[in-house]
Amino acid sequence: MSSSDASGALPNPSIGTVTPAILVGSLLNFFFFGMLVIQTSTTSASIMIRASSNASVLYFILLLEGSSVCVNGWDVHHWFAVSFGDLSALQNPRNAPFYAGVVGGLNGLVV
Repeated sequence: MSSSDASGALPNPSIGTVTPAILVGSLLNFFFFGMLVIQTSTTSASIMIRASSNASVLYFILLLEGSSVCVNGWDVHHWFAVSFGDLSALQNPRNAPFYAGVVGGLNGLVV
């Protein structure tokens, strides 16, 4: 008998090899958003940012990253709370193209 089954499906990987990268990436996203909030609050308190056009760019990035963090949190909730124990749910990227591709590209454009 062969080692692969007739359906051609891949065997389920160990949860310890699949989930750490997703969780670490999401936690870093939350951490960096917290740093951005602190940076925005301290920068907006200074007199320089109030009079310049850089304030609109700063608040745009804050709003963009805030929406990215919310969508990322929604994905993590679906992957690890709603689909608990179902490793096939981790194969669905859900909204990852938005917060990885679109938001990353816009951040690169602004910076």
